[in-house]
Amino acid sequence: MRRPVVVGGRALRAMQQFTPEVSAEDVPKGGPFKREIIVSSFRPTNEIDYCDPDGLHGD
Repeated sequence: MRRPVVVGGRALRAMQQFTPEVSAEDVPKGGPFKREIIVSSFRPTNEIDYCDPDGLHGD
């Protein structure tokens, strides 16, 4: 059965696409640990954005 659901305090419709975003990228600079739900239409990709603890991106 497909029903609406609440994830991370965010109401989602049945079949709505979402992904969790979790990041500690700003923590070494005194920033917050990031936790949120991103709602969008997603597509496959080979693009990846990994960050190292020094805040440098391997893009």
